[in-house]
Amino acid sequence: MPRYYFDLCNGHRLADPSGVDCRDEEEARAAAEVIAREIAADARPGSAERRVTVLDESGKKITSVPIGSS
Repeated sequence: MPRYYFDLCNGHRLADPSGVDCRDEEEARAAAEVIAREIAADARPGSAERRVTVLDESGKKITSVPIGSS
């Protein structure tokens, strides 16, 4: 099963060191949306724009999901 990494980005990148096994890119996108919603639930109003960026095992960007807009 391929491993995907979910980095948090807000001008700086907080890299996901361990990643998560997902069946495919679609499952990784869905996981990023869940992560973004969970982070948004704890965010203060007016927080800077942040995103969850999904990378595959080779470091290729798959997608980027805005936090607070999903």
